[in-house]
Amino acid sequence: MIHRFTLPNGLRVVVDPADAGPLVGVAVHYGVGFRSEPPGRAGFAHLFEHLMFDGSEYFPARGYLAEVLAAGGDASGTTHQDYTDYFHTVPGPALERALFAEADRMRAPRFTATGLAEQLSGVEGEIRQALHEAPLGGFPWPLLPALLFDTHPNAHDGYGDTGALARVTVADCEEFFRLHYGPGNAVLTVSGAGDVARVQRLVTRHFADIAHRPAPTPPDLAEPDLTEDRVSVRRFPGLRPGAGAVAAGYRLTDPAGGLEGYLAHMVLAGLLRGQRRSGTAGPIASAECGFFGPLDALTPDTFTVTLRHPNGADPQETLSHLDRALEAAADGLPASRVAGTARRLAAGLHRTGHGPTARARGLGRLELLFGRAELHDELPARVGEVGAARVAAAARGLLTTRRATLVAEPAPTRPRPAPRAPARPAVSGAPPTAKPAMPDDVPAAEPAAPGGVQAARPVVSGVVPVAGSAVSGVVPVAEPAEPGVVMAARPAEAEVVTAARPAEPGVVAAARSAAPGGVQAARPVVSGVVPVAGSAVSGVVPVAEPAEPGVVMAARPAEAEVVTAARPTEPGVVATARSAEAGAVVPAVGSRRSLGLRRHHALGRPGTDRWRVVAVRDDRVPLCEVRVRLTPPPGLGAARLHAHARVLGARWDAQPLLAGGGHTVRVLGGRVHLDGWFTADAAPRWPTLLGELVGVPPGVDELTAAAPAAARALRAAHRSHEGLLDHVLPHLLTGRPVPPLEPALPADVLTAEAGRPAPWTDGLVVLVGDIATAAEGTLKAVLDGSPVADPPAEDGPVPAGPARSGLVHLRAPGPPQLVWTVRERPYPTPRPDPADLAARYLAAVVLGSGHPSARLTRLTTPEAPLGFPVFAGRDTAYGAPRLLVTAWPPATGAARAAHAVHGEITRLADVPPTDREVEAARHFTDGQLHAVFETQAHLADQVAAWELLGLDTGRTGAFTDAVRNLTAAEVARARHAILPDSGLVGVLTGRTGEPEVTP
Repeated sequence: MIHRFTLPNGLRVVVDPADAGPLVGVAVHYGVGFRSEPPGRAGFAHLFEHLMFDGSEYFPARGYLAEVLAAGGDASGTTHQDYTDYFHTVPGPALERALFAEADRMRAPRFTATGLAEQLSGVEGEIRQALHEAPLGGFPWPLLPALLFDTHPNAHDGYGDTGALARVTVADCEEFFRLHYGPGNAVLTVSGAGDVARVQRLVTRHFADIAHRPAPTPPDLAEPDLTEDRVSVRRFPGLRPGAGAVAAGYRLTDPAGGLEGYLAHMVLAGLLRGQRRSGTAGPIASAECGFFGPLDALTPDTFTVTLRHPNGADPQETLSHLDRALEAAADGLPASRVAGTARRLAAGLHRTGHGPTARARGLGRLELLFGRAELHDELPARVGEVGAARVAAAARGLLTTRRATLVAEPAPTRPRPAPRAPARPAVSGAPPTAKPAMPDDVPAAEPAAPGGVQAARPVVSGVVPVAGSAVSGVVPVAEPAEPGVVMAARPAEAEVVTAARPAEPGVVAAARSAAPGGVQAARPVVSGVVPVAGSAVSGVVPVAEPAEPGVVMAARPAEAEVVTAARPTEPGVVATARSAEAGAVVPAVGSRRSLGLRRHHALGRPGTDRWRVVAVRDDRVPLCEVRVRLTPPPGLGAARLHAHARVLGARWDAQPLLAGGGHTVRVLGGRVHLDGWFTADAAPRWPTLLGELVGVPPGVDELTAAAPAAARALRAAHRSHEGLLDHVLPHLLTGRPVPPLEPALPADVLTAEAGRPAPWTDGLVVLVGDIATAAEGTLKAVLDGSPVADPPAEDGPVPAGPARSGLVHLRAPGPPQLVWTVRERPYPTPRPDPADLAARYLAAVVLGSGHPSARLTRLTTPEAPLGFPVFAGRDTAYGAPRLLVTAWPPATGAARAAHAVHGEITRLADVPPTDREVEAARHFTDGQLHAVFETQAHLADQVAAWELLGLDTGRTGAFTDAVRNLTAAEVARARHAILPDSGLVGVLTGRTGEPEVTP
């Protein structure tokens, strides 16, 4: 049940007592977005969002942000059309600290000329990357609104012009704060705290004395009627030939006055996307309600459909595919099809809407915009009830509504947009949107430059050169992707301090920091730990022993709230703060609790550990998350691996019981990774479904159908950073020659393998969710049915020779990305001792996990004086554990940055970590360990990463105890295990000014 109250100064407060385990989400939504900006101030709301992280009266110089990051926490902010939100997730005992910090920021932020200059630099970088460097920068947002709408609030560029923003002064910032950031224009939301009365006391203590300020007059968002269709053609120089796109925009019904109609449009969008997945949609690539997602803006909102558009084609012909799809929906689609889509959307809302962060953000947004925080919990059921008649009415409305059409075509140059004409908006070029992605879960990419890849000298002078770097023959450049494949992605929220979570737990991957001058808050998984919240290092709360075999235990920690203020003398820990206003002691972020995670015992066929199933119960939402990791035998080849991955995905799609969920299938690190989720009603049949997914030999029809998709996926992999790594690293790490890129296999070659056993030498299945009735049967079915065949005796890990140390540089689309990696010293036993894992873990965190005192965090170069994102992590790939350091260096000076990263890695081998560094790493890690409970998906990711690293999830208690108790000397010894003498291998991909160096 949602609770509300309002303070005398006008601050609205929403308290959500839903159980969030050890975490609490705090969000503040202010009623100001880029539609609030007057003429001449375009982009100011986003710039101001950055400035709000610079510091406040009690926490100057980003003090609270640094504290949260040091404790393994998350803090971020985003700017939208009608609101700006600030949110973070902390352990329950740190709730008061979080509220105190938000109150201090609402009361007295600090704006300085230095901070303003740094944040301007960050905003300029965002605009440059998203508008000028992305192949479809600004498509469809914010280019499409400028065509669809006429008034300044709705049509103008929300990121602004960098020249105009450079004229902003500190006085301008102070005035903007006074006008828009008063308590009467804000909603504070707390999710997961449990005790509503306590939350009310804390909020009153810290917010009640903030002075009331009148709420600003909201902007006039009324629009004149659209009396005719509008079409504008834009040419993009970064767009590869054949990859044109069309975006059709419609003004959407007002959700405040017609929610049922709005929800029908959400289901209609889902049906259009479903056609794309089923291959029946022609050029339709995506369909969405809202540029930033459904129910994210006041009226007028937008219904947007993007389509692939071949060069030279008539845009109206491309749009005719959309019109035919809408006509079919208007005539009435089968009720079962509409119901299935509605159920899938409802389940997706459950999946993305639980967890303390998502709930705090969603409840606060809906309360601010519509006065109905309860909609967050009502939406899944209400969307699930949408039927064919309501969808037909929505489709008929779009067919009779005028629309704006933005056409994107390749061009040699992209001119700067002309100023807006007073009577009619021009389609103005504007800043950032997320880069479009291809269907079938393959990122869109531009082809490499024509011609062969030539061997050259290593890029990084001073780095050990690659032995025998010359290659006989030329590595061929991959052919371009299917022409015209584009899916417009939702615009990236303007994030100040949080980069995207990594795609694969245990593997470092993070988005660029949106504010180069700010503290980087985004942390990838280090040793597989998903970041969110912090906790202190004093005191130990042991984890309970695993349950009896075959019993599924809840994944919730004990609810005893033990508040332990961090000791001021502990290195890396922020001391307890005292609130001058209330005279109360406010514990610093970081108070420790038991993980309380239990699991089934590890299972495999007798005498082997080739097939493991781990089941963890988490019934917060009626869903199940599944992670499947399948390892092929050496020498299978990338083409066959992609084909079998596509068969796996097609089998998932063909299962009616899984239709209420979704999945992705990728080839990564030499494995097939299936990440899926399904509704809890399918859980009892999961044992059978698992056997049908991975235990049945592929048939002729399956391999024939998979061949085209596998070929597209392989070509895309040859153009992607991850795909190129998978091609070269297994060979470089074992000292073998790197072969040419493997071509796709024709269907007749693939079908010759029909009927053979599934080519997996081992497998891991992780199941997290509402699975009480399914887990024991799942385990028994896996063991008895033996869906994964034993490999031939001669199959095994390829003997590792000396690594070919040095750096290679391969051309690829997109900004540069760097990886340095090394095979770690093997563990002495198949299941490593938790203390050994913990020591290696902490050594990697000391090197660079994203916390402020990590060694890599402090790296700078002349081209990046404020630093660049760089992280260290550990995973297992290509049959061995490895240290992996990933960086996103500047395009200019990428070689210098690679050299700097290499030097810092090798320095760890020479200079052992100090007591202070280990204590800071311990404090950061202890916070990350609690973050695994953020959502079911986070927990499933984490358990899979732990198991692949060799940690028995049932022994997390021993692991966390070791993290908290290992000495600096023990961590120093572990650094030699993660950095043996076998040598570092580096790969730099992307567009840089450096010459290409091939292995």
